[in-house]
Parts: sequence; C-alpha cells; structure tokens
Amino acid sequence: SNDEALRYVEQLLQLGVARLHLSVRSQDSQWDEALVGNLDRFDDDVAGVIAESLRTWRDILVRTEGKTFDQARAGLEEAYRVATQLATHCNIEVDPGFPFREDASAKSGTMTVPVARSTLSLIENMRRFVTATIPLAAPRKLQATMRHAFGILYGNRTQVPLYEFYEDFYRFHFKAHVDSLRLAPRGDPVPQEFSAENPFSLPFIDTLEAAEVGLAAYVRSSIATSPMAEEVELELSVFERETAHLPAASNVGSSAAMLGQLVVDSGSADEVRFVTRWMGYSLGYGRLMARWLHVLPPEVLEELRTENRRETGIIRAEISGDRGHNANLHPPLLDAEIVYPGSAGGLAPLQLDPRDLLVAVDSEDPFALRLIQGGTGIRVLPHDLGLQSLDERPPLYQLLVAFGSPFAFNMPLSHDPAPPPTNEGHAQSRMGPVAATSPTDGRVRSRALSYRPRLVLGGIVISRRTSLFGNIL
Repeated sequence: SNDEALRYVEQLLQLGVARLHLSVRSQDSQWDEALVGNLDRFDDDVAGVIAESLRTWRDILVRTEGKTFDQARAGLEEAYRVATQLATHCNIEVDPGFPFREDASAKSGTMTVPVARSTLSLIENMRRFVTATIPLAAPRKLQATMRHAFGILYGNRTQVPLYEFYEDFYRFHFKAHVDSLRLAPRGDPVPQEFSAENPFSLPFIDTLEAAEVGLAAYVRSSIATSPMAEEVELELSVFERETAHLPAASNVGSSAAMLGQLVVDSGSADEVRFVTRWMGYSLGYGRLMARWLHVLPPEVLEELRTENRRETGIIRAEISGDRGHNANLHPPLLDAEIVYPGSAGGLAPLQLDPRDLLVAVDSEDPFALRLIQGGTGIRVLPHDLGLQSLDERPPLYQLLVAFGSPFAFNMPLSHDPAPPPTNEGHAQSRMGPVAATSPTDGRVRSRALSYRPRLVLGGIVISRRTSLFGNIL
C-alpha cells in the first residue's frame, strides 16, 4: 500500500541507506531556483503552491535589493503574506511574531577603526599568540594517535586506501574516541580505563600535555599575585618560551580565526583591544563569516578565495555532505571539495572522490599521517568550514578533518577561577568565604562565589572578568 511504501522509504532514510535529493547541491546560495525547477515536474497541488511562493520571494528579493527598510517595507509585507498563505495551505501554524525585521541599512551600522600603531601591534600580537600555541592545537593529539595506530596495523607499509584505514582504525580505536566525545558533554560515564587525549600513553602527547600544564600554571600564578584585581596582564614571551621546545607540524600553513569585538578606548583612538568570544581560536579560511557572506559585498568573497589560493603544491579541500544544516550553508571558499559518501557534491571546481585518496606516512612529521591524491601524490588537506560542532559530524567526517593542519586552541583555564580551599577549610575573597567544610562529614562544599580577573595578552582580552555562583547558593 501507499502507507507501507512511505514507511519503508522513511526507514531507508533513517538508516542512511537512502538520501532525499531535491536537486539542490550543497552550498548553493540560489537553492530556491533549483528547487522550483524540481517542484515544477510534479503534478501536485502542494508542490505547485511552494514553487509559486518561492518565485514570489525571489522576485521580491530582486526588487528590494539595495533598498532602505522604508523603501522595502511593501515587499517585506508581501513576503509575509505569501508565507502566511503557504503555511495555511500546508496546515502549518505560524508564529505571530514572525518575521523579525530590523533596519540594517543605516550608515551608523559601519564602524571604522583607524590603522594606528596600536592596531598594527595588536595584529602582530595575535600572530605571535597563534604561532606560539599552534603546536598544541587540535587535532595534533589525534594525529599522533593515528600515526601510532598506522604502524601497528600496517607495519612497513607506507600508504593504504582511505576507506581501508578508516575501517581498520575505527575498529582499532576510533569508535572509542568518538563515543567518548559523544558521552562526555551529556555527562554520561566514560570508561575509566579509556583516555581520549592519550589512549596509548604516547610520550609525544605527554609532552604536549606538559606544555599545557605549564601554561595553565603560569596563568594561575599570575592571577595569584593579584587575585582581586580587575585585570591581569600576561606576557606573550612566556607562551613562546613554554612551547619553543615542541616539534612543529609538517611544513604547511594554517589559517586561524578569532571571534570577538574590537574595542577602542573612548579617551584615546590609539588604544585598541580585541575581546575574544572564547579563550582561543579556531579554523580560519573565512569559516566564521562564511554563513553571512551573502549579505556582504561580493569582493569580500573574492578576496577570501584569492587569499586561500596562495599556497601551491597542496590541495586544500572542503568536505561536502552537510545535509542541508542551516549553520553550514555557504558558498565555496576553496577550489576543491571532497565529495562525502552519500552527498551530491558541491560547487567547487575540483571534486575529489574519497575512493581515490590514500593515507600515507608523513615524511616531515613523525607524529602525523597525510592524505594524498592517488595517481598524483599531491597532499590533500580536508577542512570543515561549516559552523556545526565537529562532535555532531559522522565518524568518517571527523577522521577526514584530522588530516588537516592544526587549527583549534583554547586556553587551558579552569571553569572555576577561585583558588582551592585552604587547610582551614575555606578560602577568603573580598566577597567572604567561598568554600566551607561541612561540620558533619568534613567534605568541602561547592563555593558560593568565585572570581577571576580579566586576562589580557598583548592587547587580546582572552578572558573577561568572571564571577561564578556555586550550587551552595
């Protein structure tokens, strides 16, 4: 019957055996035009209404492009009416507060920061911070684990097909690694005998972790000198000294991005600071702005693509197969793309089939593997340029990302900024005791309130002043 057929197809989709294709390729910003062409093929009332609504919205977009809010008001109201009619026709309840409209056309929305001496100094300090910490950046530890596993699995072999390595490594270790990443954020117990960071007790990973401990100790000791201060200044030279002995990754570049705000001192235009959104950086290549490139001038995208083409002798490739997740939609930023199994591919000029990729020993880095293109031997560096969390990606997708250059680093700071309780059972702050010993069982209760000063590193505010309320309150 028709119902049985629908249930069967739904099961295939849930298992991943089949995928629903609407003739829309990943990263296609003109997705509506492709979808309309597909819907027009069906003699169906709902398909016809959806197609006509999409045509109307596209027409409104063309008519209102570049207009101010007041000039585009009639078009926006028409778009809202069409959305309401479509929802009614499809029996969908519409939120009365939809859509939210804001005038973003005013000139006051543009901020100009003078390229003063302090601005150039800030950019240089960002470069020094990234250069000093990139040896500690993810996925360096996973890369070392992969290289160790490769030697155990394949002995003297120097390269194997990607899918063969994925299947062998998944059974050997990667399943436990992925499970630990999935369980930890939910608070589910992770097997005590399993270490996600260093499952095989590799000395190289121990060295990386020792450097992280050293940085954390330096930050804690800096705070301890003025625990109640508004601000503590950290020295970039200490970061550089703590990581100078670490082996560098193989000789490929990397692009890092920080999300934050430029803050100009109201009393002096020469005082510029960058307040980070989180305590570190992530992958660059335009990733953090990719989702909103369609609202920026076209030259911004072209400038990004030109910058991403600077390296020669390697292939940097995005990974397709974002399954239409809204946070990942963006135009191609690189010239190559790895067509993830089950996806329709994207819009990049060079489409790479995973079946043609090989996993090889990295001759320049004894603690990493590299991905190469079969036949040419050119190195391929996969990148995830979407905004979806990597932990939510499929296992093969996560493994592909691990073949890219190191890209993500967060300051090793505790979520609890307060010092540990003293032997007397409590630690003092300017706000009173922050921990106390239970008179009945001697256990230390959670701190009522803890505080950490603002942390500044060469003009980069890596952590704002922080106060935490414990569950004792």
